[in-house]
Order: sequence, then structure tokens, then C-alpha cells
Amino acid sequence: MTGVLPAGLPSDTVDAVRQTLGGATVVAGRLPGRTGGAVLHAAREAFTNGLNTAALGAACTMAVAGVLAAVLLRRAGEVSPSDWSGVTRDTSQPEFAGGVPAESEPGVRG
Repeated sequence: MTGVLPAGLPSDTVDAVRQTLGGATVVAGRLPGRTGGAVLHAAREAFTNGLNTAALGAACTMAVAGVLAAVLLRRAGEVSPSDWSGVTRDTSQPEFAGGVPAESEPGVRG
């Protein structure tokens, strides 16, 4: 973008053009004729290219995260019946349905 700017601009003006689209718009409004239009066009192009690059990076990151989630969750769901062979039900505790004690338990009220 430096090639679009006219020679002799103060360094703070050049920094404003490089840092934000708003700064470039203000500077372009102060420059004469076609130079201001060229600066504004270059700033808009740079902003759009940066936005596209960021969006592409985000999309790639989300795609990788989606594939990882699918692979890892698929493996987490693989449970064989032998994994449950040693599991027993604790019948000493009252049964709960939806957070409310079952009415069939003596001495327990909801």
C-alpha cells in the first residue's frame, strides 16, 4: 500500500493509513483528486483481503475441529458388553425419577 501514497506525507499520516480502514478513509478525504481515491481503494482492498484471510483461517479451524470431534466422539461411543460385566445396581438407594423420590419407597416424601 505504500506505493499508492504520495511522497512527503508525515509518518503519522502513513501510520493512520496502514493501521485502520477508518484512518485511511480520513487521510484519503484530505488528499487531492485521484490520489485520495487511490488510497481509499487500496485501503479497502487491503481490508477485504485481510478479512477473507481471517475467514478462511476460521473456516479451516472449524473444519478440523469438526473432524476431530467426530472421530473422538465416535471412539467414545464404542462400549462392548464385556465392559459392563462387573457393574451391579445398588439397590440400597431409593430410586429417583426426574429428581423426585419414587413414592414406592417407605418413609421418603417428595
